[in-house]
Amino acid sequence: ARVHRLLVPLLQALRASGVRPPYKVVDVGCGLGYVVRWLAHSGGLGDDVTLWGCDYNATLIEQASALAKQESLRCSFVVANAFRLGEPATIFLSTGVLHHFRGDDLDRFFAAQAGSGAVAFLHSDTKASWLAPLGSWLFHEARMREPLARHDGILSAVRAHPGARLAESAQ
Repeated sequence: ARVHRLLVPLLQALRASGVRPPYKVVDVGCGLGYVVRWLAHSGGLGDDVTLWGCDYNATLIEQASALAKQESLRCSFVVANAFRLGEPATIFLSTGVLHHFRGDDLDRFFAAQAGSGAVAFLHSDTKASWLAPLGSWLFHEARMREPLARHDGILSAVRAHPGARLAESAQ
């Protein structure tokens, strides 16, 4: 819902500023495509918006595609580098992905995004704090079934970037 609340006024601003549709919204590291599928189900973005999810994990993309088909949703999922799609994105978004990039890889992530031709981005990630590992542990115990996902969830919270580091890298 938070992504939707941010995406709607962003799309309105793009329309008002003369950026021509269609608007391709691409979720980087989409996993099972929950955010893309939620956005497709919720609607309200406009018929001039296409929703895409990209991930390197073929199994997750296969499941995301199957779920979208089962739910009769208008969205697509591909195994691909989100910054190198045949038709470039207008907006990139991600949730819980940035902490996976360390050091220069974070800088390269933002550089690839900047060179992609996209006009906007919305990235949200775990906030670095002493409480984050506990919250992540609770979430991953409740939602994740695989031991690796549970393990990574806790490490992810520990590896979260401080806001200043994200801003520096994005610049």
